[in-house]
Amino acid sequence: MSKRIIVVALVVLALGASFGVATADVLPVTASWTNFYWSGSAPVYATPSFTVTWGGTFRLWVTDGFITGDQFEVYVDNVLAFTTNSVTKDIDTFATNGDSAWGDYRLSKGSILLGPGSYVVDIKVIDQTTLVAGGGAFIRATCETVVPEPSSVLALVSGLGGVLGLAWRRRK
Repeated sequence: MSKRIIVVALVVLALGASFGVATADVLPVTASWTNFYWSGSAPVYATPSFTVTWGGTFRLWVTDGFITGDQFEVYVDNVLAFTTNSVTKDIDTFATNGDSAWGDYRLSKGSILLGPGSYVVDIKVIDQTTLVAGGGAFIRATCETVVPEPSSVLALVSGLGGVLGLAWRRRK
């Protein structure tokens, strides 16, 4: 009986490997950009999918690279999170890294702020340059520190001052 279970398990593993079971790459929450690619004409999903896990607030960034015209839908846990902006097609920007691509106004880009948790990110290419079938772009996740704006701090201090003043006045 145990030999049968082993044989069945090996067959299932072999079938899974032969059909190319999709896995997601881990996207670290750092300042570093990661490449992603696709082949074929839009609409097509880029590879790989990414998983992001973080205990605090973080921003997910996506930008086209190299030649203008690629536009993306970014899905977080199978829900459309954002669409990058549409741009003029077929201009070679020579943006070969994420920072230069993000800074180039001619390339499609977008970002979203996400709360603590674990997410699966999929990128769908919805439009692309006409010069090549396929392409490459960049993704990253960065830690965000939430800093209260000065007017919020002023309102908090004023409110606390009022409450303390009221308490002091009642004690007298």
